[in-house]
Amino acid sequence: MIFMTLLFILFLLASVTCQFIPDPRQYQTSVLIGTRLFSFGGYTGKPEYTKETVILDLSKPFYTSHPTWSRDTKGTAPMSSEFSTSCLSPIDTSTVYIIGGVSYDEVSSSFVKPSLVYTFNSIDSTWSPFTTSGFTTFDSNMSNVYNDIQAIMRHGLIYIFGGTNTSSPQESNLTTISTIITTMSVLNTKKMTWLFFNFTDTPTPREAYTATLLKNGYIVYIGGTEKPNGASNETSVNMNNIPIFDTDDLTWISMTASGDTVGSRNSHSAVLTNDGKIIIFGGQSGYGFVHVSPDLAILDTNSNPYKWIIPSISTANAPPPLAGHSSILYNNYMVIIFGRQTTVQPIIGTVPLMNNQVYLFDVEKSVWVSYFKSNSSGKCTISYIGIIATIFSLLIVIDWNWLLLL
Repeated sequence: MIFMTLLFILFLLASVTCQFIPDPRQYQTSVLIGTRLFSFGGYTGKPEYTKETVILDLSKPFYTSHPTWSRDTKGTAPMSSEFSTSCLSPIDTSTVYIIGGVSYDEVSSSFVKPSLVYTFNSIDSTWSPFTTSGFTTFDSNMSNVYNDIQAIMRHGLIYIFGGTNTSSPQESNLTTISTIITTMSVLNTKKMTWLFFNFTDTPTPREAYTATLLKNGYIVYIGGTEKPNGASNETSVNMNNIPIFDTDDLTWISMTASGDTVGSRNSHSAVLTNDGKIIIFGGQSGYGFVHVSPDLAILDTNSNPYKWIIPSISTANAPPPLAGHSSILYNNYMVIIFGRQTTVQPIIGTVPLMNNQVYLFDVEKSVWVSYFKSNSSGKCTISYIGIIATIFSLLIVIDWNWLLLL
């Protein structure tokens, strides 16, 4: 009796302490599906990339110290990768398209060329190669990979501007021979074919930017690194230089933003609020995970021209400076996951600290918070009080049974 009771107590304690916590990682790709935030792949250093699909459940309230992570054991990807992009189909709201990325084969300990497009069915957690035609830049070379891109899907079309065509990657930091793709690449998911547009007013080709779809069909591109015609090296994009692609008219619009001064960056994140503001967070200056300033800025797309705003925000509950992370908007929260911390000086030959914490920014109150309320009613608890009460009750039973034996 006493032995079984003690085992039950240990089981209760283990249910609290044995919570799944994913490994820290960077340059994963993430997408929100209903109330679940899916994150695919990324660099973990074990040894290179991961095949994991992990999920943050946003249907339940939680404290950032105990986020609601789980591993999709059935949804393990067919390849390990980083620098890919993903987008959710607005047609069936369950199919995710994962495009590009750098892939690593753990068996051969070498970098390999993945399929250009995969689909992930979030209903049954199954992966499938999505065979497309027309991407000759990718198909003609047996080793090059398409990466450092961000896809936007509207109706049945996926839009990707620029990105990097990397030939034979050799290591995780991609110190390899790369060329930047100069066109707007459009994938017709119904016909499974690619189209390419290179207008006379196409912006300079770039990578590691953010792309945000506005309600009017505009895609807003922010930051990244660019390579002007004839240049031998990439340079940082001026944050006031805002290229906009009109998906209705298939035309480019050049916008010069006004307002506060925001430092150039790449590998940052962006979310769109319900009132038409784009909140960017983090990123690195150049390469080497150099800290940018400010960490958070807001682009108001209701202004003409668009206007940068640097809000005054308390640092309480704020994340460290990050690059290569993911951000999504759920209700009034900007949810930030993973990424690598940036530093004042470039990091060369060492591995800075990667992140596996969850951070929350309340976009309505402009404050970092540690508690996620979700749509559920009631306060988030982990039932410590209930467990403690149960343990005390069981201990009383143990003592009473022991007395009866005397």
